[in-house]
Amino acid sequence: MNLHLACGGNILHGWSNMDLEPRHPDVLQQDLTQPLNLPDNSVDVIYSEHFIEHIPKAAAYAFIAECFKKLKPGATIRLSTPNLERIIRQYSYGKTDAWHNMGWQPASKCDLLNEAGRLWGHEYLYDWHEMEKMLRVHGFVNIKRVMWGQSEVEALRNIESRPDNGEIVVEATKPLATQAKPKVSVVMASYNHEPYVADAINSVLAQTFQDFEFVITDDGSSDGTARVIEGFSDPRIKFNPLPKNKGACFATNDAISRAQGQYIAILNSDDEFLLDKLQKQVDFLDANPSIGAVFAYPEMMNQHGVTFAPQDQAQHNGIFIEHNRTQVEWLQRLFHFNCLCHPTIMIRKSVYNEVGLYNPSLRVLPDYEMWVKVTQKTNIHIMEEPLIRMRRFDSETNESGHRPEVMRRVRWEHIKVIKRFLSTPDYLWNAMIQGKFSLTERPQLVSYKRELEFAALCAHHNTPSHLMAAIEVLSSINDESDETATVVYRVLNELTAQSDYTIGIHKPLATILTEQP
Repeated sequence: MNLHLACGGNILHGWSNMDLEPRHPDVLQQDLTQPLNLPDNSVDVIYSEHFIEHIPKAAAYAFIAECFKKLKPGATIRLSTPNLERIIRQYSYGKTDAWHNMGWQPASKCDLLNEAGRLWGHEYLYDWHEMEKMLRVHGFVNIKRVMWGQSEVEALRNIESRPDNGEIVVEATKPLATQAKPKVSVVMASYNHEPYVADAINSVLAQTFQDFEFVITDDGSSDGTARVIEGFSDPRIKFNPLPKNKGACFATNDAISRAQGQYIAILNSDDEFLLDKLQKQVDFLDANPSIGAVFAYPEMMNQHGVTFAPQDQAQHNGIFIEHNRTQVEWLQRLFHFNCLCHPTIMIRKSVYNEVGLYNPSLRVLPDYEMWVKVTQKTNIHIMEEPLIRMRRFDSETNESGHRPEVMRRVRWEHIKVIKRFLSTPDYLWNAMIQGKFSLTERPQLVSYKRELEFAALCAHHNTPSHLMAAIEVLSSINDESDETATVVYRVLNELTAQSDYTIGIHKPLATILTEQP
């Protein structure tokens, strides 16, 4: 059975179409906020177009749970809904004609937000993260955003009834629940590592802890990497080769979306786990439920797999030799730079469910942004011992190698990561900013308290990326009040006049935030 839910005027012939107010004799009347009168595990595919935004969030979550029950194992659900993030961007640009092909154009950008929900009967608008989380927490896997009108499932191709307005279109799969879920999912994204990937895989299969699945996504390798992986017959390996290269974040997110374990461990396809890596980190997370993720130190090896001598290790792994801190102290440390080793992590899957997956717009620093999001939600811990072997290439061909194009990319990605700190909860943010800036004498500026405090932190660090982040945040303020013009814009004007964000250290600029006009 193919099930089309809340079809409106879009009747799919050969499907079971259901709606609360049928407008066609082929449509069955059904209140979709109530349980479906269908056997569990009986539906081949579900399509629901622009429905869940018309019911409250709790009802939408219950609707997705009901869809999960009715789908057969291995079957697919496809959802489409307006994209809140896109509407917010249109608001910030002042663009009001995006919906004209649907017969509606707001009179102002304020109407775009305020009238859209009322006129279209929207109860709750979604962004991609909320859609992904909603599907993930109900047990769906292979959650991915897909193109309008396109699908890998033949029945779901070209079935939309409305023009593409940049909405979120997402598909997800009900897993084949034929065995108990593993304790750990080891996740690996592979790309052009044919000489190394077998050693990486063997280091996982040889672990002293064996209750794991090994979820691998190859990112369209052009060498023999995929063939090497396919040569392993261990049933715990779940391999998905992408047909073309999309980027490390896409491949990693694909693997995580298929993972079923309570804990997730990340492995690079040219690195190796030490023998008891999983056991030690599982034991730690089991014993410390308040810790969301645990890291470790890397043991460095060269491109040929030879471990560096003890006296040379610090030259290559020194940035990762950190000691444990409080949650606030980790945020303060991360505001400066990244000091956590990604392939040493074991993280609760519930944390990924909460903060989302890796940002594919970042090529060099997606892990850095992830640590900011994680430490804003939970505390972390470093096991102060090596638990992986990490490969360092002589030619700096690692993705993060010190090459000119990488250094330029890092500068711009760092700005984006720094701005992520604006979402830090107040109780953590107030501890971060304490002693660096105060609005006690300017209570009129409380509306821009966070932005000015952020600028103060950035000026305190005084690096090109931090100053550019402060400039971007302050320049996004559009307020013509006198108080704003005499303080916020003065600060902005001074920063833009004094900052040279192409070269190293600047003269002290923190005083700009405290000087009186």
